[in-house]
Amino acid sequence: MSLAGGEGSSLILRLVRWWIGRCALKVPFPYRADRRREWEAELWVLVSSGASTGRLLSFARGITADASAERKQGEGMMGSIGVDVWQAIARVRRDPLFASIVVGILSLGIGSNTALFSSLQSALLDTPPYPEVERMVVVDLLFQDETGAQPAPWSYPKWSALLQEGGLVEEPVAYSASNATLTGSGAASRVGIEYVSPGYFELLGVRTSLGRSFLETEVPPHPGTVAVVSHDLWMSRMGGDPNAVGQSVSLEGVRFQLVGVAPAGFTGITGGADFWVPMAGVAAIRGPRRLRMAQAHWIDVVGRLPQGRTVEQVNEEARVLASAITDQFPDDEMMGHGVRVVPLLEARVNPLARRAVTVVWIAGVILLLVAVANVASLFAARAAEKRAEAAVRVALGAGPRRLVRERLAETLLLSAVGGGLGVMLAVWGQDLIRRAIAYSLDTEGSSGLQYLDPGTVSVDYRVVLWGVTLALAIGILVGLLPARLATRANLRGVMGNTAAGVARRGQRTFGTLRFALVTGQV
Repeated sequence: MSLAGGEGSSLILRLVRWWIGRCALKVPFPYRADRRREWEAELWVLVSSGASTGRLLSFARGITADASAERKQGEGMMGSIGVDVWQAIARVRRDPLFASIVVGILSLGIGSNTALFSSLQSALLDTPPYPEVERMVVVDLLFQDETGAQPAPWSYPKWSALLQEGGLVEEPVAYSASNATLTGSGAASRVGIEYVSPGYFELLGVRTSLGRSFLETEVPPHPGTVAVVSHDLWMSRMGGDPNAVGQSVSLEGVRFQLVGVAPAGFTGITGGADFWVPMAGVAAIRGPRRLRMAQAHWIDVVGRLPQGRTVEQVNEEARVLASAITDQFPDDEMMGHGVRVVPLLEARVNPLARRAVTVVWIAGVILLLVAVANVASLFAARAAEKRAEAAVRVALGAGPRRLVRERLAETLLLSAVGGGLGVMLAVWGQDLIRRAIAYSLDTEGSSGLQYLDPGTVSVDYRVVLWGVTLALAIGILVGLLPARLATRANLRGVMGNTAAGVARRGQRTFGTLRFALVTGQV
């Protein structure tokens, strides 16, 4: 290919053209002529646009990498794919700033969406790992407001009345989440606590890895100053000491004797517990009035349906039971409105919980779409700049299919890297999501998120598959359209005008696409 004017006689230009010939000899024979014509076309575009000496030398280094890559990969279909990948790597290395921006945007978009998908999966798709979970139910106390009957926690006296009446559900247990300051065995720190009634661990099918759980006798007037510690806190705070059972710790300045260590991974039904303390222990930490006040509603109740009974049948009995309990608290405004039973799986994935989790996930999808639009805008802008080069390469025999394949190889490569980093960010972000869910577990009765165990939020194979799918879809989406548009250059105009003029027309052609992308983001 001849170059016009004095430019063709410059020493640097002649050296680069000579180097193109040398590099072409490294390319497998079937591709040699095509690759040489394409490199000379790229050189022609550079010279026509007034590229500097440094840019020409950079171009020479780039074709060296291209040639070496094609030589390594050889011939055949798989070899052709390998060549595309190696050339994509070479193009990425030539423009590291562009690649870094694209990977950064994609990793944030895919990472946040993958992390939120893990919470969606945990909240709506997974089943809690409790025995006979289909029989587990939440027992709500109901009160009346302007919108109708609303669920509420129980007070300790009303919980005691529920136990005295008995027969509504099997294995009823009470629990309540709180926190306290732990001192001793290191620096003071805030820890999560669940106050629980006897039978709590047995209902959930949890056996302590050391020591025991709570006894039926550890209820008021027993002082309740015994505790079970989580496995994680036992390892981090006590060094996994097998003799920890029997030792004492201080919670809010009150000494509690450790009687057991929970199994690894168990953080309670609320998902944020480091210690479990009997209900009687509330008197030691919060004062005895907490257990005496019928109007202090702070306890949630779960149990199992009796064998052979349905929720409807049990709720019929609950109406009679509510009347009996009401008689014990005649002056209490919270009484007289009923008791109801709700399946745990329904309470866990009720409309409020489903709406909250779904809205958050949709927000993540919107964030991902903004990231995709940004990346597509970047590729569209670069495709517009290289439109003249693409048109000349097509004129010299590089088919549009090859150009599209090259663009797709580059976008898929960057998407794969961004997706990999995004999954790593999702793994790192698990703890943040667990904390966010745990922080929101303050809704009452069966109305919300307290039955979504943050400990189940994890990046498993389904979450990784989601991240990989996103990366591939984004790579194809942001690569295919700009690549196809880039190959639709007016070849007659390219041959009859300067590369700069074609580039300007390319910028106008891509303006509509970029305007649509920006509008979509807004």
